[in-house]
Parts: sequence; C-alpha cells; structure tokens
Amino acid sequence: MSCNFRGSFLESDEFYATSLHFLSILQAPIHIFGIYIILKKTPKSMEKVKFPILLLHLICVWCDFFVSILATPVFCFLLLLDMC
Repeated sequence: MSCNFRGSFLESDEFYATSLHFLSILQAPIHIFGIYIILKKTPKSMEKVKFPILLLHLICVWCDFFVSILATPVFCFLLLLDMC
C-alpha cells in the first residue's frame, strides 16, 4: 500500500489557510450583526442577561478569529507518528 501525493493546490496547507481566511471574511459581518442584535434588539425583560450574552458572543468571536486568522491549525501527521 503506497501513498500517492499529487501535489495539487487543493491538498496544500496554503489552500487550507486561504480557505480559513476567506471564511473569516464571510463571518465578520455576521458577527457584527450578532453584536448589533444583542445590543439593540434585546427585549427589556432580558436586560439582566444582556451583558452575559454579549460577553459569550464576543468570546466566541475571538475564538473564531483566533482559529481562522491568527493560529491556522495545520495537521502534522509525522509529529503524531513520532509520539507513538
């Protein structure tokens, strides 16, 4: 059994990073819209939980941007094989 590496762009780490960056561009307006909805459209009956919801949303936004822009996860299978 052999592994056939074709070397196409779709199999590269650059494509993975580029696709994550592209997704983060698409997600940014959705996150901003979510912040707007939480701040402006929260009913008065939910005023006590407005800040915790906003805080949770901002933490999720930060984690999403961290994974997709700042620390692009790249799988290194050779490193995993070395651990065994």
